[in-house]
This record gives sequence, structure tokens and C-alpha cells, in this order.
Amino acid sequence: MDAIANGPFWRLCGFKKTEAHLESARQQATFGKEAWKQIMDLYEDDIEDGVMTVDFLVYFLLRALATCLIPLWIIFGALTFGWLWPPQVREAVFTSTVFAHTTDMAKEDEQRRGQILKLRQEVAELKEDILQELAMDRTHVMQIRSQVAERKSDIANEMRDIKRLVALLFERQADA
Repeated sequence: MDAIANGPFWRLCGFKKTEAHLESARQQATFGKEAWKQIMDLYEDDIEDGVMTVDFLVYFLLRALATCLIPLWIIFGALTFGWLWPPQVREAVFTSTVFAHTTDMAKEDEQRRGQILKLRQEVAELKEDILQELAMDRTHVMQIRSQVAERKSDIANEMRDIKRLVALLFERQADA
């Protein structure tokens, strides 16, 4: 149906699709949609009041009328090649379950793609955070190394001073 509505036949016949024309086509496509929905809603509701209540009798008569009306509507629609069918029946008859299945699969694939993109973004953020932490850790290690080098040079200087003092003490003791 989409191929017929959107195919080259519009151009071959000399029609130009305008927004007003598309809107009127959408309104025509919904012929009987609300009536069919209301008739189907009759079968959805259950009356729990009792068998001899007015509500039950009205619903029973409406359901009986709908039970006669639905086959007639479907027969008239079949005689007009689906033109008088409500959109719900046309959809059930003319749409492919393979298309619905592939649409569901496409939705799942799209959801998976979205999850993969989200995971990639999270991985990129995590990678950036780890690189920042590594840079901070490297600067921290460099600071510790410089502190160790300073302490080492301080200890070496103090050891030289102690060695010089011990040597002076030995000289004074030897002179004494």
C-alpha cells in the first residue's frame, strides 16, 4: 500500500503531492477507524451487575447487533477490494508479518546500536579519566623522586659533615 501511495504513479498521472492533499489522504484512510474501535470495545467490557439488569440487556443487544454487523462490513469490504474495510482490518489483511518481524528486529538492532554507542562513550570517558589519573600519578611519582633525591643529597651532605667531624675528633684525640 505504501508503494502504491508513494510510488511513481502519482507523477505518471500528473498529480502533485501537496501537504493538503496528503492530509486529506490520511483522513480518508481512517474511514471507519473509530466505528470499528467502538464495536470492538463492546466485546472488551464485561458487565458484572447481573443477567437481568438494564446494562446487561443493552450490552447483549449491542453485541448481537455487532455480531451481525461485523461479517456484513467485512463482506462489503471484500466486494470493494478492501476499500470499505476499517484501517484495522486492512492492516491485519494487507500487512506482512515478516515486515512486522523485521521491524521488531530493526527496533532491537537500533536499541543494541544505542547501547553500543552508550558503552563506547562510557569507555571513552573512562579512558580519559584513566589517562588523567595516570598523568596525575606520574607527576606525583616525579615529585616523590625529586623529594627522594633531595633527601639523598641531604643525607649525603650530612654524612660528609659527620665524617669530617669524626675525622676532626680523631685528629684532636691523636694530638692530645
